[in-house]
Parts: sequence; structure tokens; C-alpha cells
Amino acid sequence: MSSVHDKEIVGVFHHKENKTLTIQLSNGESIVYKNIIFFLIKNLSDQNIIFDIYYFDNKNIPDDIIENFPSLLSFKNSNENYEISYIHSSVGMEGVVVSYYLN
Repeated sequence: MSSVHDKEIVGVFHHKENKTLTIQLSNGESIVYKNIIFFLIKNLSDQNIIFDIYYFDNKNIPDDIIENFPSLLSFKNSNENYEISYIHSSVGMEGVVVSYYLN
């Protein structure tokens, strides 16, 4: 996938049985997260523009993201390994997706 900067989110689909989350973009592309165990989306509105998506392991998640999404604290303190994706918006939807970390 090309850069996600300034791409518009037009839909979100959670497939519980497959443990996937698909974010549909207005240009027809999709962002698919696999092996998810948790996600939280805030501020979904008529206009949802991505600034960028940042990826962290659970031991290195910045404190400001945890302040904005306090439910991530339990993942940071876990002995398990997780990948955390932070969807940072210019406007509208922002969110976090926690997936099992696969080497």
C-alpha cells in the first residue's frame, strides 16, 4: 500500500471469527489487521482523514497515546508481546489496534 497520509476512511469492518479488522479507504484500498485481540475507535464522523499510522510493540508505546487510550495500559504491563497500531487522524476517526506479535 502507498502512503496513508491524507487518505479518507469510509468504513470499518470487524470480522470477529477471523480476528481481523478492515479499514476501507475512499480510493478503494483497504488496511487489514490480522490476529487482533483489541481495538478502539474514537470520533468516527462524516470526514475521517488519516494523518499517519504508527506501529509500536507494547513495551514501547508512548505515554501520550496511553493517556488518550488508557485501556492500552494493561497491554503495556503484560508479559506477552503485542503490536499496537495507532491511527492518528488529521480530522475525525482515530484509533488503536492491538494484535498478537508474530515474528
